[in-house]
Amino acid sequence: MSEPRPTAPAEPDEPAFAVVADADAPIDLSALDGLEGAARLDALLDLLTPYVTRAPEQQLALGEEALALAERHGDTRARARALSLVGRGHLLLSEYDRALPHLTEAMVLLEREGDPEARRAKGMLASLHHTIGNYEEAMRLALDNLEDARREGEPEEVGWHLHGLSGAYFELGDTERALDYAMQALDRFTALGHPVGQARSHSSVGTVLSAQGRHDEAQGHHEVSLQLFQQAGDRLGESRALYDLGRAAHARGDIERALEVQQEALALRRHLNHPQSQSTSLLALGEALLAAGRTDEALATLHEALDIAEALRLRPRLFQVHRALSDAYDAAGDPERALHHYRRYHDVRGSVLDAQTAGRLQTMQVRHDVERARQEAEIERLRGVELREKNEQLQRLLDELRRAQDRLVQSEKLASLGRVTSGIAHELKNPLNFVVNFAGLNAEIADDLRAAVRARRDDLPDDLAAELDDGLATFADNVARVLANARRADGILRSMLGHVRATEGERRRVSLHALLDQAIANVFGEHEGDPATIVERTYDREVGEVEAAPGSLGRVFFNLLENARYAVCCYADASGGDYRPRIEVRTRALPGLVQVRVVDNGPGVPEDHCTRLFEPFFTTKPPGEGTGLGLSLASDIVTQGHGGSLAVHSREGEGATFVVTLPVEEAPGEAQGEG
Repeated sequence: MSEPRPTAPAEPDEPAFAVVADADAPIDLSALDGLEGAARLDALLDLLTPYVTRAPEQQLALGEEALALAERHGDTRARARALSLVGRGHLLLSEYDRALPHLTEAMVLLEREGDPEARRAKGMLASLHHTIGNYEEAMRLALDNLEDARREGEPEEVGWHLHGLSGAYFELGDTERALDYAMQALDRFTALGHPVGQARSHSSVGTVLSAQGRHDEAQGHHEVSLQLFQQAGDRLGESRALYDLGRAAHARGDIERALEVQQEALALRRHLNHPQSQSTSLLALGEALLAAGRTDEALATLHEALDIAEALRLRPRLFQVHRALSDAYDAAGDPERALHHYRRYHDVRGSVLDAQTAGRLQTMQVRHDVERARQEAEIERLRGVELREKNEQLQRLLDELRRAQDRLVQSEKLASLGRVTSGIAHELKNPLNFVVNFAGLNAEIADDLRAAVRARRDDLPDDLAAELDDGLATFADNVARVLANARRADGILRSMLGHVRATEGERRRVSLHALLDQAIANVFGEHEGDPATIVERTYDREVGEVEAAPGSLGRVFFNLLENARYAVCCYADASGGDYRPRIEVRTRALPGLVQVRVVDNGPGVPEDHCTRLFEPFFTTKPPGEGTGLGLSLASDIVTQGHGGSLAVHSREGEGATFVVTLPVEEAPGEAQGEG
């Protein structure tokens, strides 16, 4: 019988930012004595906000109390923080299905409120996704948090996010990048003098080195990790270090030492009532028992690990346990059950990793010729499934190519339509100019005639004078209507021509903030609008110059601000005195990009309108107040003229946010200036 290979499962950490020396001690509630209502709510949030790993049941109960108080008092920010605390309690208790909706809602609300606690909620959410096997989502959240933490100058948070990214890359099989992030985290925590951070980083470095076959180096890191966890009094971390040492001993072939250390780690984890880590220890112990030839004990231990992993829906642990059970039943001479668990291993693993590239099936060793034939037929079927999945992927790529071709054809049609529109607009401009000019002249003649009638009124019969007054008044009113509509038609033609010229204009480097300031001044004047309207600027100091056509891009910002001003002013007229109109202009520097957000607290945009706002001639304004070309023109300028994007995020009754995203090219010499 060949020795079953260790699966070396990565051990996800609880998302700790700080731990306490006595992890079993209850939380001191003396600060809550005698407090009620809002005062108790504030005290609860202050008490629970620092991250600790102890007393998860007590943390959950207190978080739920804070959530009830926040909802009773209608405090949105407090409710968001309380949701985060409740989610943390469920996370520490390994209740992932309950933790996920609380942490997700908390992150969204905290980001909307601009609360720095949003990063903590996002970090816990990243850890949760990592634990349940959603590695891509975990990495997206962690990278986003890493960027924010670096920008805000939070070195400890940077260390934790680097540490989390190391684990995600390890699970995806990229050991080189996992080792790089783990070493960065270790350097960061060493510089900070953070013992728990150092311990966890040593653990990650050792795990990656062991996967690379560098077992002696890995052993040293795991021993240092154990000492640091013990010194910090972090008992869950101590169990992690013991688990790592057991895995290292197994990899070196010292099975007796592996059994001893894994049993010690499991006992500690049972004492701490942490089921997630218990499943990992049971898996490692079962593999060690199997390697020692104690097959029955190995099967019992692995089935206990399977029960926990299924109860918690730990997909990464599930496929690892199924693989170990397949090996164990094969060693026990039960090929039918061995094949069953091998199938489950393949199915579950395919839901975590890309089965099309990572799924290589291995032929099991069976003892009976008939069973071997059945097994080989099953493997061929699975290969057929894999081939079918690859064909489906190719079909999806082909469909996407066809859609791209359709979009290209549509773009050509729109370009042709634009040229036709331009020609028609130019042809209509001349006769329309005649209408405007002669309507204006008729208005002057009407005024002159009315003045003449008034001057000679005494010489005219009363009935004739009255008839002339009425006729000239009607004539003047008709002329005014003709002139107003002719001017509106002229405006529509200018907007249509603006679409054709949207990408024109000399491009040069220009200060984005200067363009925004000029647009704000043009829309709101020196006093920035009505005294009742609040205009706020939230500028990112990292945003500098962009390569742009200033006139065209300034027109975009003017249009967005004018629309926001119109929305909040109309909403103010309809809402009464309690509503305060507010418009905020935000900028943010991103890698290779810059974003501008124009945010208002107006009535918002209905969901079915959001998808049509950038269509030509679509408008939400009353007839006669809008042409429906402003946002369409703005979209052309941003996308066609500057290679960026323009999007809207809104819900009816919750205001609107327009987001302009532009590419940023480094000016000559800037790249050399860094570092």
